[in-house]
Amino acid sequence: QAQSRDRVVVLSMAFSAAIDARTFGDKVFAFMHIRGAVFNESGGGFLHKATTVCRAANDTGNIFGYCEIVDSGGDQVIMLVQRLAEPDRLSGAGGEFIFISGSGKYANLSGGGTYTIDYQIETDSKIAHGIVILEGRYTIR
Repeated sequence: QAQSRDRVVVLSMAFSAAIDARTFGDKVFAFMHIRGAVFNESGGGFLHKATTVCRAANDTGNIFGYCEIVDSGGDQVIMLVQRLAEPDRLSGAGGEFIFISGSGKYANLSGGGTYTIDYQIETDSKIAHGIVILEGRYTIR
């Protein structure tokens, strides 16, 4: 049986997000459907050239959601993301991510780290584009 080892990873994710803002009482929630491409900054290996679909909710800067990341071989990773409110910062804001499960070669994946995000919202506030940089560690047992 192969030994597992903790590895460092830096991933970048270019994305486009559809935003559906809804008002509930005195609060505004933004529900986001995000599609993107993932690249490993090393130029290959773990999740390089994968695709992702994320779903998230934003309550005045607090974000919680998950991403399904699929590599070119069809193996999948599920990742949770969260960010605590920084409502005055669209760019450079960040949060945490956790790899919670996977399939195929990622079946016993664990790990996580932090991320920063830079994005722009279109004039009508229903579309956003940007890039996320994820820096962390992972282990596949």
